[in-house]
Formats: sequence, structure tokens, C-alpha cells
Amino acid sequence: MSDNSIKEEKIKKIKVKFLLSPTGLFKLSYNIGNIVDLPESLALELIETKYAEKVE
Repeated sequence: MSDNSIKEEKIKKIKVKFLLSPTGLFKLSYNIGNIVDLPESLALELIETKYAEKVE
């Protein structure tokens, strides 16, 4: 197992769907409707600010 795969396993990820474009405020290149796995801290911030919603 490489060092990169070990680091990726330790970071908890949350799947979110974007409701607003995060390009300006968060400097992320995703579009409305994109569903992606993001690090937990970023995902929670996006959910809190109503830019994304959690996907089960």
C-alpha cells in the first residue's frame, strides 16, 4: 500500500450535492448539481452555508 492510499483512508469524506456554485466563495470548480466526495470539514462548511446538501 502506498503512502497516498494510507492518507486517503484516514480522511473522512462526505458525499454532497451542490445547490449553489462554489466557485466564487470557496474557489472550487464544481457546478450546481454535481455530486462529489469531499473531506468532512469542507463538506460540513458547504452544508452549513447552504451551498450543498448531504447525499446518502
